[in-house]
Amino acid sequence: MPIFSSLITGLGGFFIRRKLDKKIGTKDKVYRAVLHSYMQELLKRGEALEFFIEGGRSRTGKACQPKGGLVSVVVDAQINDVMEDAYIVPISINYEKILDGNFNREQMGLPKVKETFIGAIKAIWRVFCSDFGSVRVEFCQPFSLKEYLMKIQPVQPSPPHSDTSSQGSPPESPPPMQKAGSLSSLFGTDIMVEDQRHAIKQLSEHIVHTCVHATPVMCTNMVAFLLLTKHREGTSMKQLIQDFDWLRQEMKSRNRDVAFVGSSSEVTHYACALLGSNLIQRGSGDDGDIQVIPILSLPTVFELSYYSNTLVSAYLLESVLVCSVIYHCDIGLFVPSQSRTANVMAASTDDIIDTASEICKLLRYEFICIPPCEKVEETLLETLHNLISRELFKYRDQQTGSNLDSVNNRMSKQFSELSWEDEDEGIFQEQFIKANMERLDCVENMVFLHHVLAPFLESYLLTARKINTDLATELPENDFLHDVLTFAKKRVEQGIAGYVESAAFESIKNALKAYQDVKVIDCYFAGDIKMVEVRDHFEVRDKIRNYIGLLESLQE
Repeated sequence: MPIFSSLITGLGGFFIRRKLDKKIGTKDKVYRAVLHSYMQELLKRGEALEFFIEGGRSRTGKACQPKGGLVSVVVDAQINDVMEDAYIVPISINYEKILDGNFNREQMGLPKVKETFIGAIKAIWRVFCSDFGSVRVEFCQPFSLKEYLMKIQPVQPSPPHSDTSSQGSPPESPPPMQKAGSLSSLFGTDIMVEDQRHAIKQLSEHIVHTCVHATPVMCTNMVAFLLLTKHREGTSMKQLIQDFDWLRQEMKSRNRDVAFVGSSSEVTHYACALLGSNLIQRGSGDDGDIQVIPILSLPTVFELSYYSNTLVSAYLLESVLVCSVIYHCDIGLFVPSQSRTANVMAASTDDIIDTASEICKLLRYEFICIPPCEKVEETLLETLHNLISRELFKYRDQQTGSNLDSVNNRMSKQFSELSWEDEDEGIFQEQFIKANMERLDCVENMVFLHHVLAPFLESYLLTARKINTDLATELPENDFLHDVLTFAKKRVEQGIAGYVESAAFESIKNALKAYQDVKVIDCYFAGDIKMVEVRDHFEVRDKIRNYIGLLESLQE
């Protein structure tokens, strides 16, 4: 685009192709080599290098999966001593109002509109003529790339020695990562050292995870989140302000930066006005109080969920664990007649954690659930204990009154007698967890946490059903994705969709990639067309039905 290109290059920017390779399946090695050499020369000179690690703007309001290409150049430069060190500064940007328009068109499966000079001028003019609220840029703690790579390199076991004198001596330090010239992913993972590829992936995810949890929370994010998780049918302004104040305290207790000041009443009214009448309806109720009702029709709901998704990361693991408990304990969380029953099934901690880990794996293209330096099972177990301390869950034998029947009493005693003693680990005893259905506030909290992830899980359920029923033979991936999208839209039109947001094209695409990762489907290129097919009809059918059973149990 004229003028803008001169302005950007004059400020030190340089342009990179959106697609590095002009032809699918063939790498443009010359272009990749020039780009790689140019970036390394900048790093060698000590220039600051800024780029957007996600590769493009988010269509959903939450972080995208990081792209490793440019990060790999920096890692390659460090490993090959092109520079002494690099300090990485994760940066997070958030707006009170979406600055460059919504992405409803793309979420409906329509192609992206190409940017033009005239369109850019109109967008800039619209910014100057409209109220877009505030913007916050958060600069996170810088860290040394050299130190980071030293910490994450794999520990190599010491080779066996015949010399007994070496026994008892401390193990040797692990060797540094192999220097092998230009091995970055710009040139393809087929010639990259495995350890280096793993380091690039870890580093990229660490940066994005840091940015997500440092993102300042705007008032519009909070109002949209409350409307989609607690008040989908609408609520009074008085109740919305009370919940806003509660959520405000929640964010502070979770060390999330709240990017506004003032009374909750003033801020809530301001946020509703900023979101606008196209997302929220406001009118007078019977009692004279203002009623606030979210507009949950297609495609408007995608813009509202864009604002809401900023807060999902704050409740992500808790929501995953609640979903796992709903599945294993078979509780009637959404049926009033069943939600207060005393006889609630219990599930072992191991089963709950295993299923929660599987849900995290399934949602890997939606969220980076934990930083790469942590283990998902350990983090989930810590979160589970936190939920128990808050009394959402409790141990099976932790009862008030006569809630355990004689059978459960007998089983509890049997399990207490079954223990395995290990001289290093001590005594292991399997623990059983159940949901605290006796307290209404705990039930309401579990319903709230379920709503956090429910729209995404419904998208994954619809995709799994279409794989199970319609993917009898290979199909072009784009055709299959649009078949799933059409199916999702039809359910919304018929009024049987639990969440209108489940018809989001981005979630359906992520679901298909996730089922490829868990080896349910295969994707391959036939010429320039990407094809998709069921991996093995005999072995995979049970696997996909298991996913369907899990996801169906989480529907209201």
